[in-house]
Amino acid sequence: MIKSLRWKIFVLFGILVMAGVSSLGYVVFRYASTSFSKHIGTGLVATAQCLSEILDADKLAAIKSADDPYFMETRRLFKLFTDRFNLSWLAIYRYNGRFFNHIVDGDEMGEGFCYDYPIMDIPPELLKAWEGSPTSTDSYEDAFGNWASSFYPVKDKSGKVVAVIDVSRDVDEVSTLKAGILTQTIRLTGLIGVFTLITCFLVAGFTTRPLELVTVALKEIMGGRLNTRIPRMTSSLEIETFVDSFNQMIVFLEKSQTLLERKVFELTTLFEISKKINFASSTQDILKVILEKSVQSLQASRGSVMLFDEEKGALIVQVAWGEGTEGMTSRIEIKSGEGIAGRAFAEMQPIVFNRIPDDALKPYEAGIPISIQSILCVPLILEKRAIGVVNVVNRKEGEFSETDVSLASTVASQVALALEKSRLYELAITDGLTKLHVHRYFQLAMANELQRCKRYGTKFALVLFDIDHFKIFNDTYGHQTGDMVLVHTARVLKSTLRSVDLAARYGGEEFTVILPEADEQTGFAAAERIRKAIEAYDFPGQGKPLKVTISLGISSYPLHGDQKLDLIKKADIALYHSKERGRNTSTIFESSFGENSPEKQ
Repeated sequence: MIKSLRWKIFVLFGILVMAGVSSLGYVVFRYASTSFSKHIGTGLVATAQCLSEILDADKLAAIKSADDPYFMETRRLFKLFTDRFNLSWLAIYRYNGRFFNHIVDGDEMGEGFCYDYPIMDIPPELLKAWEGSPTSTDSYEDAFGNWASSFYPVKDKSGKVVAVIDVSRDVDEVSTLKAGILTQTIRLTGLIGVFTLITCFLVAGFTTRPLELVTVALKEIMGGRLNTRIPRMTSSLEIETFVDSFNQMIVFLEKSQTLLERKVFELTTLFEISKKINFASSTQDILKVILEKSVQSLQASRGSVMLFDEEKGALIVQVAWGEGTEGMTSRIEIKSGEGIAGRAFAEMQPIVFNRIPDDALKPYEAGIPISIQSILCVPLILEKRAIGVVNVVNRKEGEFSETDVSLASTVASQVALALEKSRLYELAITDGLTKLHVHRYFQLAMANELQRCKRYGTKFALVLFDIDHFKIFNDTYGHQTGDMVLVHTARVLKSTLRSVDLAARYGGEEFTVILPEADEQTGFAAAERIRKAIEAYDFPGQGKPLKVTISLGISSYPLHGDQKLDLIKKADIALYHSKERGRNTSTIFESSFGENSPEKQ
């Protein structure tokens, strides 16, 4: 019997197929294991690099204790990243010359290290990162376990390393996942082998053709193309089962690879957003950058960011991007609880609507235009309260999924943080009464403009003015009227300037304007435009309008000097010459004025 053709074919093809299936299982496992390790390492590096872009190096270097506000902010950020990206350890270290000290980590309160705790087990990669070079290691062991880590330096504006980020995964956890893949591969390979032997025994005469097809598919898969599928065969139940089981194994591996690629994609998206935010000049620009990248990443047609207006008690569209969003910001207001966006805001939970049969979100369909096939609304949460909503509309391919919600939620948390930072920054540089820039910001802007002009060989003009007889307004009508004069003066001033000009309250009733790309004559023309607008304006008074005039002085770079204080001084001298000439006039500095200001009258 053993010499029969059927048995010879069975034995021959049985051995060949078993060897091929085993080889396939080994190759697939090696490929999946290598890809898994590679994606883990790439994810660690991307996370560390993303955090180094997000963190404020100066604030990080200034942390002195666990009570520091930025300590708590960084800890919350690290906890978010630890939970979101399934990290084993996420921490920041500083080097004091003798030891690396632990500053902050992403563990729960009370479970991490104490602030300033010295780290004894130091891998060489950590020292290299402190020297300024990002490094990674597939495995190093300390008292707490074996780790795969990425160490990334955090540098201040001068390029000095102020701290090192440690992003780690437990190697034992990774090994367990690999062991699971190996076990599953072995099981599936064994199952396939059993069915193959039975098939070879029962239909040895019909095995040649199916094996040829299997061989072709194996070559595709071994070449790394996991989307390859073996065509369905109906010649026998065994062959059909073998093919289905094998395809299921490849589907499982393909899904695992897709999941890893999605995680890397999310990290890459966040990293690209953080890079673009660094170059944004205003809150609107920040929102537009984040919204545009979010809509593109989610493969949608359009989107918007709505913020809650306390005075109106409604969500107002701040930024819209994509198809058909022209003019959207001027007409849409939504109350809390109204529609999908209002519901997401009120409940502080993401809401997805996909226009399909038997939709689980059927109650939200009422009132939604037929043009909207799918919509994803994610609330902006800051300190356990909703401040707005991100809306993404009409996914171009398929429906919004759970992974889309996860990515949108992560982006929304970045939007909330960016808005809060922008709000705090605006408060720091804005005068509370006039809403112009404060004196300190003017000084910084003046220094930056001087530096820019010296570098590129351009010029700028400086206008300094104050309100004539302002003390009389205060003495006659009271300080409330005086404050009202300051407020309306600032409004008129802003209405006369270009978008590139910078206006600031210099102090008291004095104001200043920086005019880029302007010489002294252009500065004089701008000053006259301001003076005439102020003179023609009816200021609100007690019963009848008040009339206000101003006196202005102009200096320019490089005609009148190349130092900040010198240009301010000469504009001030020109201002007081305007007062000597009878007020309500503009004066360009002349060398005949001397270097001392006339006595203030």
